[in-house]
Amino acid sequence: MLFSGGMPILYPIGLFSFFLTYWVDKILFVTVYRIPPRYDKGLAVRARRLISIAMIMHFMFAWYMFSNSAIFTYDSDNFSFLANI
Repeated sequence: MLFSGGMPILYPIGLFSFFLTYWVDKILFVTVYRIPPRYDKGLAVRARRLISIAMIMHFMFAWYMFSNSAIFTYDSDNFSFLANI
């Protein structure tokens, strides 16, 4: 999700990855896993802190990608082969 501002193709790739992970974990939960580990509220606090940092990093990277004028420019000489079609 960090680089998806500059590469939107990562959204479908992430969707497929999450879908596959969900089903693999579901199958493993039923067949392999027995007793889940005990977690306390510290895990939720750390996850919330990391998500807020990840959101800031995602915003900064997307802002860089959309504000950098060299990324969205092209040289018309590179596309001269299209004139022959």
